[in-house]
Amino acid sequence: AGRGSPALCRVQRAEGRLWVEWQHQRLAAAVPPPLPAAGAAPGGEEAEPLLACDLRFAEPDLPVGRPLRTYSSHAGLGALEHARLLEEHGPNECSVPPPDVRALLLRQLLAPMTIVQFATALLWCLDA
Repeated sequence: AGRGSPALCRVQRAEGRLWVEWQHQRLAAAVPPPLPAAGAAPGGEEAEPLLACDLRFAEPDLPVGRPLRTYSSHAGLGALEHARLLEEHGPNECSVPPPDVRALLLRQLLAPMTIVQFATALLWCLDA
């Protein structure tokens, strides 16, 4: 189920793996096993070419169902595995630009509750 409008995404390749980035998520390609070519003997060397419509993209399988002792006894990543995962998934960072102070102030002043408070204070001053 999509969470937005459909879009064309560039298919990227890293270390023989295909993936796309869509709505700030990296989705890995699940490549089906090759089908034998038409008229080829079973177990033959030739296979049908892989078509784009054969690819299905989904979130990568993550090791989340293992027992707790598996995670607590893990020694960490080696340099090669770290480099591979960095290439595959990108850096583990969240970069959010700081909001503009003027825009925040304007948005706060135009909020309905602020307008009601100003109107109430104005009416209270006029009542005296």
